[in-house]
Amino acid sequence: MRKNRGFTLIELLVVIAIIALLIGLLLPALAKAQQNARETKDRAQIKQIHAGMLIAAQNDKKGLLPVPGLVDRKGGEQGMGLESYEYNNTRSLYAIMISKEFFLPDLCIGATEINPVVVEMGKMGTRPYDFSKYNPAQDTFWDGGFGDKVDAVSIPSSAATQSANYKLGGNGPGYCNTSYAHNALWGIRRDTQWKNTGDSTKPLLGTRGLNPSRRTDSEYYQKNYATQLHGPRQEWNGILVFADNHVDGTNSFKPEGVTYECGGDNVKRDDIYDADFPTSGSSTSATKCNKRGGNNGTTLLPKSAGDTWLGMFPNKCLQTSYSAPAFDPKNDGTQ
Repeated sequence: MRKNRGFTLIELLVVIAIIALLIGLLLPALAKAQQNARETKDRAQIKQIHAGMLIAAQNDKKGLLPVPGLVDRKGGEQGMGLESYEYNNTRSLYAIMISKEFFLPDLCIGATEINPVVVEMGKMGTRPYDFSKYNPAQDTFWDGGFGDKVDAVSIPSSAATQSANYKLGGNGPGYCNTSYAHNALWGIRRDTQWKNTGDSTKPLLGTRGLNPSRRTDSEYYQKNYATQLHGPRQEWNGILVFADNHVDGTNSFKPEGVTYECGGDNVKRDDIYDADFPTSGSSTSATKCNKRGGNNGTTLLPKSAGDTWLGMFPNKCLQTSYSAPAFDPKNDGTQ
């Protein structure tokens, strides 16, 4: 009769080694599957944000998506007065959508987010969204404490007590409550495409990009938080929502099929994170797509922006100029 015997030490070590090998083989695949799931969720979220904007546009006679300066106008009478261009920044855009409950603050934070200053409003020591700020009778329409400082390197210790009255200029909170870039609320592209009848080739929302003047800096490119949101960690990839609400992925700052027009016949690939137009109403530069009017298109008209310009815009906006967007810092705590 044979006696039962246990594993020898060598056999046990072999089994452990095999298990460790299998785990080593499976973990990268599992991590990739998890990243793909997060990117899929990110696509769904940004599409839902744009869908909320399309619903909001149904209440506008021109079909415009939300423009904060047309909601909180100059003067104290609701729906009357000149546009308050200074409110046309990132924090006001998302805050007004939240105040009217087209979506809630959690939808604004992407599933792939890794920048530590980009947090859901009310989390990580930041103050919760104050829905009581939506009070048209008192000429208030949103909580100005919504943050859009994506270039901050840390959340300030006073975040929970910061004032709820931030609206103008660069006086916003020192953190960011949204993951998603949007087209500048300025220029011809805003007037013609920031609406519910926009062109299927015109992106309106998207993943954050990189500073155009620093893309050739390999350390900045590879270590930037925006580079590591989608796809391979060393290569920038993004998702874009177009005016017809379809979503596409891209690994180029000049996506195929996205163009801008200079003087009619001169069609060029559009750098969607760079301004291909002057941001000053007095500029006469002929090097960018800024020519409108006259037989040869040499006259610069006010609000002449005719291309896509996605970004996070925390700074003051004017009728004749629009401040440059803010970009993520590197993920080593430096700019």
